[in-house]
Amino acid sequence: MYSLFGAAIVLSVACKKDKDNDGGNGGPDPIGSTKKLVKIEEDADNYSTFEYNTDGTCKKITFVSVDDEEETTSTMSLVYNSNKKIDEAVYGDGSKIKYIYEGNSVKRSEAFNADNEKQSYTEFTYQGGKLASNTVYTGIEDDNGQITFIAWMKTEFTYHSNGDVKETTLYMANPMTQQLEKSQVRRYEQYDSKVNPLSKLGDFSASFLGEVSSRNPLVEKVYDKNNNLEETVTNEYTYDSEGYPITCKSTTTVVG
Repeated sequence: MYSLFGAAIVLSVACKKDKDNDGGNGGPDPIGSTKKLVKIEEDADNYSTFEYNTDGTCKKITFVSVDDEEETTSTMSLVYNSNKKIDEAVYGDGSKIKYIYEGNSVKRSEAFNADNEKQSYTEFTYQGGKLASNTVYTGIEDDNGQITFIAWMKTEFTYHSNGDVKETTLYMANPMTQQLEKSQVRRYEQYDSKVNPLSKLGDFSASFLGEVSSRNPLVEKVYDKNNNLEETVTNEYTYDSEGYPITCKSTTTVVG
């Protein structure tokens, strides 16, 4: 999933209101277009497919990957509440993620295994209607068999003036102190002016990829905790007649 989506965020859940026609960031959204993303393919053996409900909401996602000639297939089915917001994401093995809302935004998500035991949860903060941070808490069992939830990972978001994601800062727990420490910064320095298909997946996109810009990133730079440049990622796209990407070639240049 992470390879195919190019996502730097692990299961970030941030449902929000649908954006305006231009995606809120000035990116194009062809009037009258009924185009839907149905497949993201890295190669013939590694891909994701998308199915939709009649109202246009994402219904089911199937992930297929091959590692050491062994194929793995997993599915995720989305269940919506009366407000057409994702209520649960149910995986093929019976595990699930449940959502708690405050207004139109997810305040908290909770992950359960197939035996309905809570494994982790994520809390979200917002600023100016945009996702400001998400913090993942994971359960750790002590010597007495009691589960304690500790902050395991936190991602903070900042934005360009037009609403595109500008920077994501990742914090990870130090296993010795169990305290969050700054780990990595990813800066999105340049975007194209075309349609980002991930932003058109509705609440699925917002739920599992965090804040998604309506345009496609061209240049990303990754820095370590001390603000030293580690790598630069450049993305080259080809587009169809409506401005939707049909291929993306990513080149990562590591410092040194």
